[in-house]
Amino acid sequence: MELTILGYILLPISLLFLIWRPLYLFYLAVFFIPFSASAVLNFDSVSFGLQPSQYFGILWMTSGFTSLLVRPKLTIPKEVKASLALILLFGFFVGASLLMPAIISGNVEAPGSQGYPGTAPVEFSAFNFTQFLYIAYGILLSASTAIWVRDNQTVVTAARVYVLSGLFVAAWAVLQYFCYYAGISYSSVLFNNSASSHALGYNQELSVFGLKRLTSVAVEPSALASYLLTCVALVSVMLIRKHTLFRWRLIEAATLVFFVMVLLLSTSTTAYVGLMLLLALLLFLNLRTPRAWPKLALWLGCLLLMVLALVTAFPNFLDALTVLTKGKLQTFSGQERLAVTLEAFKLFEQFPILGVGWGSTTAYSLIVKLLSNTGLLGSSVFFAFIVSILRTVLKASNVEPQALQNALLVSFATALCLTLLVDTLIGFSFVFAHFWFLTGCCLSLSGAVCRAHYRTIEIGHSRTDPEGKLS
Repeated sequence: MELTILGYILLPISLLFLIWRPLYLFYLAVFFIPFSASAVLNFDSVSFGLQPSQYFGILWMTSGFTSLLVRPKLTIPKEVKASLALILLFGFFVGASLLMPAIISGNVEAPGSQGYPGTAPVEFSAFNFTQFLYIAYGILLSASTAIWVRDNQTVVTAARVYVLSGLFVAAWAVLQYFCYYAGISYSSVLFNNSASSHALGYNQELSVFGLKRLTSVAVEPSALASYLLTCVALVSVMLIRKHTLFRWRLIEAATLVFFVMVLLLSTSTTAYVGLMLLLALLLFLNLRTPRAWPKLALWLGCLLLMVLALVTAFPNFLDALTVLTKGKLQTFSGQERLAVTLEAFKLFEQFPILGVGWGSTTAYSLIVKLLSNTGLLGSSVFFAFIVSILRTVLKASNVEPQALQNALLVSFATALCLTLLVDTLIGFSFVFAHFWFLTGCCLSLSGAVCRAHYRTIEIGHSRTDPEGKLS
C-alpha cells in the first residue's frame, strides 16, 4: 500500500472536514467523481488505486452511519422508499449472482472473464469481488444521497461543484493537449497516478490521423466523455429553462461551449454519439415548447461551427470523425466489441436466471451487460429502479415548473437518461460514480419537492438540514 502525492494533500483535508464539516466530504466526493485515473492510495499487489471520490464518499457515508449510533433514527422519505428498495434488491441479486462462477467452475468460457482481455473460463476470482465492490459503493452512494441530502440548497451546491469539476477537468484536458503539441512532457504524477494499468490512457493517440486523444484525469477518452456529457446536459437544460447555477447566465453559456469543444477534441466515439443523442433528447423533451426551439437551433448551430473550426485547423479531423461514428463498426475495434457483446448474450441464453455472475463477462451494452452478468432477476429489478426514478421525477416536475429546483431536477433526469442511452451503446459505466450521483440527486430533489408541496411526511432532522426545514 502506497500513499500518493495526491493522498498526502487530501488526507489532512479529509480529517479536518470529518471532524468539522462532514457535509464537505460529500462535496469533495462530487468534485472528484471524474478523477478515475487518480488515486489516494495505491495497492500495487492487486493493481488497484483508491480514487479520491471513493475515498471522500466512504468517509462521508461512514460519518453518516456513525451518527446513527449516537442518534438511532433514520427517516426515509416516503417518495423514494420504492426506488431505494429496488436498488437494494438489485444489489442483493448482483451479490447472489456471484454464486454462478463457483457453480459453473470453469465449464464455460466468457470474454473478459477474470478481467482478462481475451476469453477465459468462468471461475470465481478476486476480480468478481472487486467488481461487486464497485457496484456496492455506487448503490450506497445513491441511497445515501437520496436519504441524507434532504434540502434543495445542498443539491444546488452539489450541482455547482459537479459543473465546476467539469470545468477543471476540461481545462486540464486542454493543458494535456497543449503539452502534446508544444512538445512539453505531460506531468502525470498528480492526477494520472493510479496503480491500475488503465490510468495510462493519457498516452493514447490516433496515429493514423495525427490526433492526440484527450483523457485529462480520466482513465480513457470515453470515460472523460461520459462525464462531460452529463455536464453538458445539466447546463443545457438549465439554460433552456432560463435558470443558472451561477450568478451570470453568460458564464454558463461559455461553460457549455467549452465543454462541447473539449468533447469534440477528445476523439471519442462516446463524445460524438453522446452529443447527437443529447440533441435528440432535448428536441424530444421540448417538442411541445416552441419557445425553446430557437435556443436548440442556436445550440446546433454552435456545434456545427465548432466542428467546422476543427476541420479547418486539423484537416484530418473530419476523417477521424467519420471513422469514429458511422465507420466505427467497420473498424477492428468496433467489430471486436460487437462480437464480444453477441458472445455475452449467448451466455445469458445459457444462464437466464442469474447470468454467469457479476464481473464474469464483458459486454459493450448496458442491457446485455446486465442480462449476461445478473440474468433476468437482476436486469428486471434494475430497470424497475430506473422506471421508479423517472416516475418520481415526473410527479415532482409538475410542481412549480418555473422554480429553480424543478429546472435542476429536469436537468439531472436528462443527464441520467443520456447516460443510460450512451451506456446502451458502450456498456454499463457502473465503475464511474457519476451515474450513481445522478440517480441519488434525482431521488433527493424529487423527495424534497414532493414533501414541500404535498406535505406527505414530517421531515425531521438530518445531517444536511439540521433545522428540519427545506431551504
